[in-house]
Amino acid sequence: MRALMIVGLALCLFVGMASPGAAQSGGKKKVPGYKVTILHSNRVYYPKPARAGTYKKVGLVSSATILNATPEYKRIKTGEVKRGSAEFELLLKRASDRFKRAVRATVSLGGYDMIAEKGAVTVAGRVLPDITSTVVNNLPKI
Repeated sequence: MRALMIVGLALCLFVGMASPGAAQSGGKKKVPGYKVTILHSNRVYYPKPARAGTYKKVGLVSSATILNATPEYKRIKTGEVKRGSAEFELLLKRASDRFKRAVRATVSLGGYDMIAEKGAVTVAGRVLPDITSTVVNNLPKI
């Protein structure tokens, strides 16, 4: 009888320690996040493919500012390289690859689960942060 009382007391204590939210929702916790509406899926840089849904940390960027910060694009802007030449196309590809690596680094280091161009996504009732300078700082130096 005494052992049964101890088991009953332990069970009451265990049930009392369970969080009320977990008991009511069947053990599932609600994940905080923001309902994102995608206006231009081709301007969402991470994740690929872009899907509307709930995201916890969303950042917006200006791709022009980031590309202008790459050494390849700076070289193109000098006018030394002819538009349409093989060298021009190669520099443009390298600048684009550098941009993509910087976005991936920002995702890894900053915990972002979506990075998009300004105006490409919206969240009702929220102003999303501009993380352009963070991505520029994460541009690979090589």
